[in-house]
Amino acid sequence: MTDESVDAVALNVEDAILGQKLTLTFRHICYRRKDLNGGRPKDIIKNVSGNFQPGRLVAILGPSGAGKSSLLGILSGLRQTGFIGTIEVNGYMLDRRKYRQQCVYIQQDINLTDHLTVLETMNYAAELKMSSKSEMVRKKKVNDILHILGLDNGMRTLVKKLSGGEKKRLSIGIEMVSNPPIILLDEPTSGLDSVSAMELMSYVKTVASEGRTVACVIHQPSSSLFQLFDDLYLLSAGMCIYNGPLDAMVGTFADTGFHCPKFYNRADFALEVASKPLRELEQLVHRYSKLTNDRKQSRHKNNIKDDDFDVPPPPEEDIVVEHTKHTSHGRYQISQWKQFYVLLRRSLRVTSRDFFFAQLRVIAHILVGVLLGAVFYNSGQDGALVMVNGACLFFFQLFIFFGNSMPCVITFPLETKVFIRERLNNWYSLEAYYLSKIVADLPLQIICPSLFLMLAYYLTGQPLEWERFGKLCLILLLLGIFAQTVGLLSGAAFDIQMATFFVPCFSIPSLLFSGFFVKSYEMNEYLSYIAYTSFFRYSLQGSLQAIYGGNRTAFPCSKDICYYNKPSKFLKFMDTRDDGFWENVSSSADGVAVLRRDVSQQCCIVRHAVTMASSEEIELKRMSTPLQDFVPSTIRFRNVVYRTNEKEILSNISGRFQHGRLVALMGPSGAGKSSLLNVLSGAQMFGMIGSVTINGEPVEENDPRSVYVEQECPLLMFLTVQETMQFAVDMKMPQRSFQSVKEAKIDDILEMVGLDDARNTVVRNLSGGEQRRLAVAVELITNPPIMLLDEPTSGLDSVSSTQVISHLKSLAMSGRTIVCTIHQPASSLFQLFDDVYLLRQGRCLYTGPVDNMLARFARVGLRCPEYYNPADFALESISANQPEAHRLLCQLVDEEMREINAGAPSSPTTLAAQLAPGKSMARYQTACYYQLYTLLKRSVLSSARDEFFLKIRLGMHLALGLVFGAVHYDAGSEAAKVLANVGCFFQLFAFVYFTNAVSVVNYADEVKVAIKEIANNWYSREAYFFAKLIHDLPLQLFCPSFLLAIVYYLTGQPMEWVRFGMLLGVFAVGGVIGQSLGLIGGICFDVKMQNFFVANACIVPILFSGFFVNAGDMISILRPLSTVSFFRYQFHGAMQALYGYDRDNMPCGQVYCYYKKPSTILEQFDIDAYGYGTSITKALVLVLIMQLIIYVGFMVRLRRIK
Repeated sequence: MTDESVDAVALNVEDAILGQKLTLTFRHICYRRKDLNGGRPKDIIKNVSGNFQPGRLVAILGPSGAGKSSLLGILSGLRQTGFIGTIEVNGYMLDRRKYRQQCVYIQQDINLTDHLTVLETMNYAAELKMSSKSEMVRKKKVNDILHILGLDNGMRTLVKKLSGGEKKRLSIGIEMVSNPPIILLDEPTSGLDSVSAMELMSYVKTVASEGRTVACVIHQPSSSLFQLFDDLYLLSAGMCIYNGPLDAMVGTFADTGFHCPKFYNRADFALEVASKPLRELEQLVHRYSKLTNDRKQSRHKNNIKDDDFDVPPPPEEDIVVEHTKHTSHGRYQISQWKQFYVLLRRSLRVTSRDFFFAQLRVIAHILVGVLLGAVFYNSGQDGALVMVNGACLFFFQLFIFFGNSMPCVITFPLETKVFIRERLNNWYSLEAYYLSKIVADLPLQIICPSLFLMLAYYLTGQPLEWERFGKLCLILLLLGIFAQTVGLLSGAAFDIQMATFFVPCFSIPSLLFSGFFVKSYEMNEYLSYIAYTSFFRYSLQGSLQAIYGGNRTAFPCSKDICYYNKPSKFLKFMDTRDDGFWENVSSSADGVAVLRRDVSQQCCIVRHAVTMASSEEIELKRMSTPLQDFVPSTIRFRNVVYRTNEKEILSNISGRFQHGRLVALMGPSGAGKSSLLNVLSGAQMFGMIGSVTINGEPVEENDPRSVYVEQECPLLMFLTVQETMQFAVDMKMPQRSFQSVKEAKIDDILEMVGLDDARNTVVRNLSGGEQRRLAVAVELITNPPIMLLDEPTSGLDSVSSTQVISHLKSLAMSGRTIVCTIHQPASSLFQLFDDVYLLRQGRCLYTGPVDNMLARFARVGLRCPEYYNPADFALESISANQPEAHRLLCQLVDEEMREINAGAPSSPTTLAAQLAPGKSMARYQTACYYQLYTLLKRSVLSSARDEFFLKIRLGMHLALGLVFGAVHYDAGSEAAKVLANVGCFFQLFAFVYFTNAVSVVNYADEVKVAIKEIANNWYSREAYFFAKLIHDLPLQLFCPSFLLAIVYYLTGQPMEWVRFGMLLGVFAVGGVIGQSLGLIGGICFDVKMQNFFVANACIVPILFSGFFVNAGDMISILRPLSTVSFFRYQFHGAMQALYGYDRDNMPCGQVYCYYKKPSTILEQFDIDAYGYGTSITKALVLVLIMQLIIYVGFMVRLRRIK
């Protein structure tokens, strides 16, 4: 690189694209969306036009459902279908692929890699997007951006430890590395406090002033933040009603009869105007249309474009040529190999940062290697243990497959959003990303199996020959890569629940045709050809050939007779050639290649599966809801101190929230607002010092006098709005209430929150704002005397927010105590509150009426300017560096609190004195049995609503039942096929375990809903526990019964109802055990660790089941482990049901059948022929122990979150 100025590049002076100052123009954009319920298509955007000029910051404003995000998606090029109109840059239409190089779209969601630091995130972005610059220039660019973003002091901080505002700024910074001339942002300030939002938009303003074209969809901007914008593009119901300079908006609206109050935020005023019916906005719409037509006529007259440049823009070809002079790599800034190299380094860094999970994988392989070596100790050196050693080699295959496939299942689901954002902004190609993910996991794919194999190989006494060890290592490494590919494929094709279900279902048929359980010559002739599609067949045969092939000499025999002391005999029994190792290696490699191609194709599908979020316009009406009896309650808190991890969150604060008043709890991020709500609700008792009382009585844990609505709204995704509300009224209204009263309550609340038209919509199909309103609605049912709400307006536009707060205001006026943390309230919204409580760094700076706040601030020298929102002024004042003013405010609050506390009643007003005679304050509105009944109804309905997973679950049981029956046809009635019959049922046990364990893989998310509802006294913990235990029993009984009935008949088992019933009992217990372990994983771990737990929790039970090796053949120190093996009791119970209790001898179709007598097979596996009752009882004891673990784990989880 020659003659490159570091300062020039940092200041963007030499950037050719920026020098063009691109103007983005769009004309006559119309967008129509199909109705998901089959109704008429809905017009989202209706014939809008406009232009965004370089050097000017544009605000796209409008109420919910106006089409803001849809318009931004069209302008960014992400939405390619469903709309008409033209998009031009500098007056010329560019190829979409070239346009995507010049335009960056930063979506609302924050999609970053958590395990990288801020500096690493920026450096990798610079490497991918600044290929032509030197390392020194890239470093300078990164440092400059981090300095402007205010992230330079935290550049070594992991992304997952950043605040929401810091993550937002970083998500913008990584896109700024390549100096894009056009930047489109979708609600960049969403979820940020006023200070963080101002810092972020000040940076965006600086970016625009450098000559970029920047447009932002903005949501409820504060007064000072709104002043940063140069232009305003205002939408109403899909139509533009204003497009021009921000300063001219008030005058334009005044000309059409809409006047802005003197002390009002102009953004709030614009949103209120845009929320009016279109018939009231005809003059604005006509004015906009006339202005657009005038500009069009002016362009024709002067033969120039909308950007009003005096010099005509260069033709499209010139723009492209000028660009390619500086970037010669086409669509991407660097070559695909360079992309691969950078992505590989980033993936390896992420893996090293997520060290606990990587370490866990390594430790698991080491432990299982030692355990296998101990169980199969020296089995490879004794001719009498050849069959046991063969089982040992097969177990190698099982562990390597599941140990490497399950961790990869969640790779794509957890990284899809990051991949889509970076891919669509032209960071790298699909091929580079896919290849980097494959290679990045190779170190663990090599290290883990190698460590496992070295330990197991030596301890099991396999031949100490480097060639044989190398061959076995090679075949297992190929199996590990295949397993990784299966995991990636399932993760790319399905969500996490379906992906974890897919892996065992995919592997069972391959295991069935592997040749271990049933040989190809024992199958039907037509089915035997399917064995050639089994990857496990090639892996197992390759392992057997590595150990027993190559003309290996006979090994010693510890018994009088060893039938398989010659390796060739054992290979023949296993239907394996002596000299076909490299053919099996080749077939394995081919299988990996084919599956890799499938993963790549599925990634292409993921790449195109980008959905653009859009919101519906909701019209709310103020309604009055029927009120229940309540006791007016006042909350007092005195000298409250709250510490966590030696950090003081609340610092000796006091206050009083009176009944009949609506209180706004405000402050910047980290002020302690949510912590104070937790303390007041009784949810946070540990670490708190001070007193909190309601009407003089101390607040208790889960106090029934108050409800706490958290900012996040966990809901059951497969229920409709109506069903969610119906369940809530069943739980929260008195059990004796008539159904008509409950329905009236639901109707009133849904109409009030604007969800009446969406009552039959499934929750997962609601927008974020609608889900938030539903979470508030379910808590409004009982009209509790005290409501504590954390950000109830989060995700709502100003109009919807005002109407929701209006309802809360009406509840407060009826005598209730309502306290809300509120984030950047609009002018009209803030006027609805009676009192305000301001926090800064855990200290109270003001508490009292809203009307007195400005006078108090003026008293200490802080005066609010005209045309300013008082809420914005208060937040900015307490966030500013004004130590003397803050000290005086705290001093005034302390004096006021001393006077209030001095006048407080000396003795508490007890609940018994307030309630009518004969009444009591019950924690729950319904009896325990009714809670259980209602929870069961909801759980069954939610499971049934997930139709796709339900059908897949039933379909797989049917399909595998037929496959097992066909492969093992009549195996139960022939003495020559006894071992194949035993193997058949052992595989069925594994299938039942996995299908039931992974069916609750989403329980980690569901438990959040239960914790919220229990904390708000919907139902008891015991009712939820038993409901969760019972609700899946029908499927746990039906699916295995369905599977067993098919297999039992086709495989020719004895047609005796007693034996079938005994076997059915074994399968039912196995299903409950699988579900129990899945629930334990969901309670104790997150989704990622839950998958790992489910896959590894069955290793020891399978190993000590008695199928691979009898407990008597193990070393004595390991034998006690067999007592905790649930597979052992299942296996013994099944064998006793099939061959025990004096079953007659089986017919033999060959000259000699060793297992003609059923007692012989039972003796082979050391099973008591009459011990079914003992086996099933021990299995049930393990079930009870697991249920106890689930209950204790749930209690601990509930306590920890509180």
